[in-house]
Amino acid sequence: MKLLITTPIFPPEIGGPATYVYELCRRWKGNHDIAVISRAVRWM
Repeated sequence: MKLLITTPIFPPEIGGPATYVYELCRRWKGNHDIAVISRAVRWM
């Protein structure tokens, strides 16, 4: 299954939501094709 995850923060940003989404992606990557869209404000 292809999954597109959109999130306001993602590592290397620090915070609970960033860690949560990262862990979801890490656990699902073996069975799914995953893409993440994030607005990494710090790196713009």
